[in-house]
Amino acid sequence: VMLLYVPWRWWMLGDLLGGYTPGGDLASSKLSAAVGQFAHIAALLWSPAAAALPILGLAAAAALWRTRAAGGPWRAWALAHAALLLLLLAPLVPLTVFPGFTMGSERYFFALWAACVLLLTAWLGVVCAGENERRWPWRRGLALLAMVALAGLSWPASRQSLQVMAALHREYAVQFTLLVEGSAQDVLIAPPSLVPWFVQGAIGLRPAMGRNAPPPQVVADESELATLDLAARRLWRYDAASGRMVDAGPGEPARLGAWRERVRSEAMSVEIDAHIAQATLRWRLGPPGAARYALLSPGERLEAPFAQGALRREVPLPPCFRIRSDGADGHIAYSPWLSMAPVPGSPGLTRLRWQGRGEDFDALLASPVCAQVPG
Repeated sequence: VMLLYVPWRWWMLGDLLGGYTPGGDLASSKLSAAVGQFAHIAALLWSPAAAALPILGLAAAAALWRTRAAGGPWRAWALAHAALLLLLLAPLVPLTVFPGFTMGSERYFFALWAACVLLLTAWLGVVCAGENERRWPWRRGLALLAMVALAGLSWPASRQSLQVMAALHREYAVQFTLLVEGSAQDVLIAPPSLVPWFVQGAIGLRPAMGRNAPPPQVVADESELATLDLAARRLWRYDAASGRMVDAGPGEPARLGAWRERVRSEAMSVEIDAHIAQATLRWRLGPPGAARYALLSPGERLEAPFAQGALRREVPLPPCFRIRSDGADGHIAYSPWLSMAPVPGSPGLTRLRWQGRGEDFDALLASPVCAQVPG
């Protein structure tokens, strides 16, 4: 199955090694982090992993010992298992760069889990079979105990993952209701977890659901919120504690005041290359050392997972956008409105090079809207 999967994946993605990150951008410095990511896989499948791994290790060692004792090709046995492990882990290498293995990443390990189940069955079958089956009747009991123990150890990890995903689904469902049923007077203050394609899809469904009036406005950053007449709008935020949308109007002036105190004008730099035909986006953002970067356009927020990197992206960037950087000390810097420009002689390639000082609070609110940015 893996031998069929690898060429199929290569054909589908157009990249043998790439994933979210293009294969050509998997630098050795980033690959060094893959070992730590792979070590974390067991903790996502069993809880505690320290109890599950010895069981798997003992089952494999016992099967190898039985194969060797029976005069079987134990060296070929060990080599085949090592090759299988390499084949199973190789397609996961790009995912260690981005998004990494965290709760909710279990779908990446379907093939690994299936192989583990099949191998465990084969190992225990080797251990239990043979001429000495009557002499060692406890082997079957131990094999059954090992299977039950591994199944039991997988339940806490599965339950925790389901709880995390259920909370995310509940958040999206509640925000979907507001996007579909709300009016132009409503303002959804979108959390970073609310991705633009979901917002666009929900609003696009309104006519099919009998909602032909203008939809709610979505703001993805305080810089957008600061330009609104808050007294004339209904502001909504998702409250994780209650699992519903709550009126954010009373507390928003205080939040905006705290945000204004954090805005700083400092030196910034932006380098972005976007190639639609190759579905790649490459960037380098400054100032260096910021805790977080994001690309902002009206109603949309695209998080940059690192200051310099590359991701596969088939959708063009917004016509114009700002870059926001959150410093490690809590201050925030914003670039002016920026836009990509075509590169002559390179069809499908657009590029942006900008450096200067970020906008202070007054310039941030007085800067032109997107439509006024020269393309």
